[in-house]
Amino acid sequence: MAPAEVVATAPVRVADVGGWTDTWFAGGGAVCNVAVGPGARVEVRRRDDAEVRLVHPQVGDGALLRHAVAAWGGEGVDVHVSAAVPPGSSLGTSAAVLVALVAALAAIDGETLAPDEAARRAHEVETQAAGRESGVQDHVAAAHGGVSWIEVGPFPQWRRSAVAAPAGLAERLVTVHLGGAHDSSARHRVVIARAEAGDGHVHRVLADLTALAGNARDALTAGDLDAWGAVLTEATEAQARLHPDLVSADARAVGAAALAHGAAGWKVNGAGGTGGSVTIVGPGDGRARERLVAALPLGPTVLPLAPAVGLAVRV
Repeated sequence: MAPAEVVATAPVRVADVGGWTDTWFAGGGAVCNVAVGPGARVEVRRRDDAEVRLVHPQVGDGALLRHAVAAWGGEGVDVHVSAAVPPGSSLGTSAAVLVALVAALAAIDGETLAPDEAARRAHEVETQAAGRESGVQDHVAAAHGGVSWIEVGPFPQWRRSAVAAPAGLAERLVTVHLGGAHDSSARHRVVIARAEAGDGHVHRVLADLTALAGNARDALTAGDLDAWGAVLTEATEAQARLHPDLVSADARAVGAAALAHGAAGWKVNGAGGTGGSVTIVGPGDGRARERLVAALPLGPTVLPLAPAVGLAVRV
């Protein structure tokens, strides 16, 4: 029997090494990322009539949500969507929301989605129904949680393997929201156009990012968080070689302050640009991490995020 109410949650992601290679224009790649929460939460309740009512105070204009509801094709529900991270954080929030939403709408009809199926449906809504540019890593991270190794290709296919989270990962992760509006679409269009045109420099950088994703996986598998932090910094610099504005001055200021106070490394989250967020691998000592946070430039906000499990649906 179909339930009267469903609650679904999904994490966001940080420290994505290999982002940009999980796209249609990269020709194949790999990503290593970490799912963190709290992320997205979706509540779906049956109504006594055929109306579909969407409430989404924190997740934009609701266009993606309406596409997801249209793809579902049902009626007679109230849908409340929320996110625990600020808008424009570059943490894959839209993907987390869509993964939770498609799973909740399926569950209200009595269908249980496996993680890969939830990720696939969410990615189809974002790219095919809504017509947006989107890689696959965010949807996979939201569906599976934990630390992911994702091999991509041919797009949009992927193969995901879990990477054991090393001891101390949760304590050493510091994610900082830079504030302001996140806007990187113009830079993204430049990079995409160059990749589509076969620009050798762009494709060499994408190959470097793919290799760095493997290095990140290997460092985490070995339990070496200092080596992993160094890979995050390398990946940030590689991303800047795609377009210098993908790593903003604010992000560099945070990264420089973190390194000066004992951080092992730092990563601009997501595709980069203005605003967004940075994840830091802080010192192993708790007091040293407190001093690092206190030394960050004024303005950025530390987000209360921790490694998290994937999609969860409660009926």
